[in-house]
Amino acid sequence: MALPLFMERYMLLILCIFALTLILIMVRPKPLNEAMAASLGAFLMLATSIVSPIQAFEVLKASANVLLFFLGLMLVSVVADRVGFFKWSAAKAIMLANGNGRRLLLIIFGLGAVVTAFFSNDATALILTPIVYMLVTRLKLSPLPYVFACAFVANTASMVLPVFNPVNLLPVDRFGLTIGEYLRFLLVPTILAITINVVLFTFIFRKDISTPFNDDSPRNPVKVDAFFLFVCGGLALTAFGYIFASIYDLPLYWPAMAGAAMFLTGGFAFRRLNLSSLGSGVSWSILTRMWLGTVSKREKTILSLS
Repeated sequence: MALPLFMERYMLLILCIFALTLILIMVRPKPLNEAMAASLGAFLMLATSIVSPIQAFEVLKASANVLLFFLGLMLVSVVADRVGFFKWSAAKAIMLANGNGRRLLLIIFGLGAVVTAFFSNDATALILTPIVYMLVTRLKLSPLPYVFACAFVANTASMVLPVFNPVNLLPVDRFGLTIGEYLRFLLVPTILAITINVVLFTFIFRKDISTPFNDDSPRNPVKVDAFFLFVCGGLALTAFGYIFASIYDLPLYWPAMAGAAMFLTGGFAFRRLNLSSLGSGVSWSILTRMWLGTVSKREKTILSLS
């Protein structure tokens, strides 16, 4: 099939921009990072009129659900981390294990699934995992079983519901899936995947987790004050909002951004947050890459027709 004339005219240019962007993202020559490399590629696509500003805006508008949802999750995670929620949760998991390494592994799997549900798999992998590593090494346990448990459950548990992983929203938005349709396809496979992980980890690390331990850590490693209780209540409300939005087919960024607004308001009211902590806690480069990735969709579509 013959390509449209503008495609034939710009095909070599499109290929060059696409290849240059990928190379810069993979190599990341200083001072460029992934977001800056992707920004350069998007700028070149716009500057050469391959993608018009109107088209870029339309793609951005179509992807607003994912972008705002992810922003809301990051803001919620910043506040929860600031108040010590993740450290408190990991310490309580060790306390519940009562010196039993095998029980601790199972509890870590459960804790990772809960954190993934409330904050997405990124929070489990990037925030909970280092805390678990610090605590188990202090107990003189082998960290491998517990760190691997965090990493694996961050991925397997993230498929239970669309809100557990921002990437899940892409097929949900693209194909207009309801929560019932999503669960019909992915609930059983996800439960099986988590179960297989637990069984395999229990077998593979049977020697490491058979070692008992003495927990002499403080009973309350984090100060449970009014702001901490406020955050816990806010997390429960945000989780309810996710479920409500999923059932009634509402935009999922609504509860995410509402939860973020509630946490930020409380954080500033309790004088526990400042602008610098927010700026350092939010990964703006990830948001930039996600937006620029939507712009590059048109580029990939053109390439797929060649």
